[in-house]
Amino acid sequence: LANNDLRMALELFSDSVRLIGDEVPSSRAPFLASLGHSLSCGGEMSKAIYALSHSIGFAGEASAPFYELPPRLYLANVMLVIRRPRDAEFHLRIALRLDRLVSSGRPYLPRILHLLGDALKMQRRSREAFDVFQQLQTNSYPDQEGLAEILMEVEARRRIDIF
Repeated sequence: LANNDLRMALELFSDSVRLIGDEVPSSRAPFLASLGHSLSCGGEMSKAIYALSHSIGFAGEASAPFYELPPRLYLANVMLVIRRPRDAEFHLRIALRLDRLVSSGRPYLPRILHLLGDALKMQRRSREAFDVFQQLQTNSYPDQEGLAEILMEVEARRRIDIF
């Protein structure tokens, strides 16, 4: 995806998922997450939802919260694109809990908060959205005064490839 070769990424991730099989769920989860993300970038939302849901399931089976966090973010992103903000919020609330468990050093929290703020905004829950954007500003961008206000004013951008 970094080189914008979506077709190659889809083939690679599809082959990887097929080769791994169902034997080791924790090994399959990240490849399904990458496949789901690639599918969403290509606009194949139903297939993306299927792959991401299975990735979450495999990660849960393996009790591997580190592998559950990315597909939850990707799935929440897809839910926002297809205008299902309540479903996105559901996955983002779980992602917040997972982020606290994992503490991987990867910058998941800003992504989670940004998407959660957009999900709340889409549900016309402006006060809650503002509070989440304020938390994003405080935790991740303390020098960016007014960020929460800007995010409240800006139309939620098309969010296919934000990761």
